[in-house]
Amino acid sequence: MLKGHVFKFQTFANEAFAHFINTFLQGNMGVTKGCSLSKTNSSVTIGAGYFCVMGRLLEIVGNETISDITNTGYYQLICEIDLSQTNTTSELNQASIKLVRNANAYSSLTKEDLFNGGSLYQYEFARFKVTEQGIIDFTDRRTFLNLTSLYSQINSNFNTLFNAKDQEAEALLEEIRQELANVIDGSVYLLKEGGTMSGDINMQGNKIIFSSNGGVEGNVTGNCSGSSGSCTGNAGTATKLKNARTIAISGGATGTATSFDGSGNISIPVTSLDASKLSGTASVATTGNAGSATKLKDARTINGTSFNGTANITTSKWGTARTLALSGAVSGSASVDGSGNVTINTSQANIAVLTGTQTLTANTNENVQNNNAMATNWKLNFPTGYNANNCVCIAFGSKFYSDAGYSYELDSAISTQMLTGATYKSITLGAKGDTNKISCYAWNWATSARDFMYKIVLMKIS
Repeated sequence: MLKGHVFKFQTFANEAFAHFINTFLQGNMGVTKGCSLSKTNSSVTIGAGYFCVMGRLLEIVGNETISDITNTGYYQLICEIDLSQTNTTSELNQASIKLVRNANAYSSLTKEDLFNGGSLYQYEFARFKVTEQGIIDFTDRRTFLNLTSLYSQINSNFNTLFNAKDQEAEALLEEIRQELANVIDGSVYLLKEGGTMSGDINMQGNKIIFSSNGGVEGNVTGNCSGSSGSCTGNAGTATKLKNARTIAISGGATGTATSFDGSGNISIPVTSLDASKLSGTASVATTGNAGSATKLKDARTINGTSFNGTANITTSKWGTARTLALSGAVSGSASVDGSGNVTINTSQANIAVLTGTQTLTANTNENVQNNNAMATNWKLNFPTGYNANNCVCIAFGSKFYSDAGYSYELDSAISTQMLTGATYKSITLGAKGDTNKISCYAWNWATSARDFMYKIVLMKIS
């Protein structure tokens, strides 16, 4: 069935018109007028204008804005043509402005051939990323249609094709000329099958090659004589070349260039040999260190140890130092290069130790059983990062200078402890409403002032 699209009373179908525009534009797409791009921290806008995609001309009336773009990811602002949808007289359903989002990278857009069974094509206006701070890396991806540049492109394509075909035609004509020259009669050309030629032959730098023991008949002068193919002189009983030639070696081996005229054997001194370029089996005579090497000509140092190839060695250290590190309940590090043992100094996490000395003096104001007892009541600052709410006391030790040593007891309940030698001591974290202090109390039956040495161990629990 024949259908007309530009004939009287015949409908100009949209598919045919799109095909015509796409053909005229040679498949080029893009903006013809307006369609400016702008953005805010959470929105993108395409301004009013015209653009063409796959031969379909579209217009943006006013502005086309997409707002509330807050989900993080990679976005592409596109016009999507979907010919599987159906338009109405008031609604364009086959084209829309939308966003394509991918969480990890920009998407590969769908570009089906709408003139060969395809129905979906996505044209990109811009692309950008959305982070917690909003839209970033906004990139303009529009293309533009310019009829002047399109005409220049078409004209350039035509000239390129014309020149190519012109060159093909000239090459064909030259081939024909050569074929014709090969078959012109023998009055001018000598055919391959033989013939008679008159006049002198003048050969400029060429030579005649005979095969199958062919000969030359005729009268010659100079080194050759006779008419039966025999020659006298240098050509007939040659013992050397008329002109000597130079022979040189290159490639896997190189040698001194040597003149050769055929009068005798020659020897070419080899000056260097590259075994990596040789193939097959080669025997090379060498002398000195290269022929029977048992050690390196020059010793080399490996990781601080001298090596000359005569014996195995054990290096005194590593080539590169490495760092050993501890982490977790304890931390510390040390550099190791193998040259000796190392010690890693560690520090313990979340443990604080307070030590000091307080003097016990007679104090009748303290609640003790003997008014002559020595007593003291003091407060200590918590170490940085520690307070009454995030740690516990895991040990409280004390001694007098006259005693044998510290006396430690676990104090998990932080309550009154009666210790050896009728010495009374107690510790309270954040006592008397002061959460920034450690309250300490100690007394002894002694009747004279004495120094009281203490050690308090705290452990952070939160």
